Amino acid sequence: MSASDSEVLLSLLDCPDCLQGRGLVPQLHEDQTYLACGICHFFHPVRDEVAVLLPAARRSGGLRRDLDKTSDLGLERRPARFVDPKALVYSYAARVEELGRVCGLDDRAVVVDVGCSTATLSSWLRPEQLYIGFDISFDSLVFARRGSGQLFVQADAERLPIKTGALPFFVSREVLEHLDNPLAGARELARVGQSGVVVVPTLDFPFLYDPLNWALARLGRRAKFGIYGYGHKELADIAGWRALLEQAGFEVRRERPIGTGLCLNASDVAWHLLYSWRDFDALPRRAAPIALARSLRPLNRAAHGVDSKLLRGAVSHAFAVTA
Repeated sequence: MSASDSEVLLSLLDCPDCLQGRGLVPQLHEDQTYLACGICHFFHPVRDEVAVLLPAARRSGGLRRDLDKTSDLGLERRPARFVDPKALVYSYAARVEELGRVCGLDDRAVVVDVGCSTATLSSWLRPEQLYIGFDISFDSLVFARRGSGQLFVQADAERLPIKTGALPFFVSREVLEHLDNPLAGARELARVGQSGVVVVPTLDFPFLYDPLNWALARLGRRAKFGIYGYGHKELADIAGWRALLEQAGFEVRRERPIGTGLCLNASDVAWHLLYSWRDFDALPRRAAPIALARSLRPLNRAAHGVDSKLLRGAVSHAFAVTA
């Protein structure tokens, strides 16, 4: 008998304060569902079908009490209904397509995405695949749960509520550059994951992608949009990111550019002018039909097959790693 979605999720989770591998126990208290730690007895709330598992320094809410009888977590997959509209944009969809093929994601029964945002990656997967997303943005996770019907956890990437070594495989897409301490985030990925793919934007990006910052970066300066927008706090070149992952305890097995193509890079200039100067949590969250995003995949794949040959330089770089 196969495990339920809730059982798979619970098999991965741990108290972000204790991290002793004891896991969390579903509890029902005053009609509110919690995930409780048997060591520190803290009850982490489940709100809007999102498990809120933040460490003490970042959380608000929850309670501390003795554990009662185990209840049913009741978080199961539902059919996908909608997706973030950026999944319809050629430049973004082409990157997701590249990543999915590099990772062989369609061969995996469970896909764990650390730093999932609004879970656009889940729209690339087959309906029978289980997707579990972790992110710090609660609003993004609520949107993702309602749209994709998959499972989500609010978490701090520098203190993941995941058992050590619990993930046979993970994906982390363009997350480390948003952290106050990218090395701490990379070390957490190495702690919880046996293998995975880490994608980061690099300072080796093509001139066409962000001409102003391409020039300023070579003078040791920056403008706070484009490659330095979207809340990016620290960027490095490919060699720098590789060194950081190795310092975190990973062995880099393979690597390749993500986001090749002349039209792909040029079209991103327009999106930078519109959005990259804004705080991510202030961006509008609208919905596009999931069927539309999936129907556009063959067209985007065909277009990128031609476009990728016109420019080999890329915005991002994917590292296949083992811990």
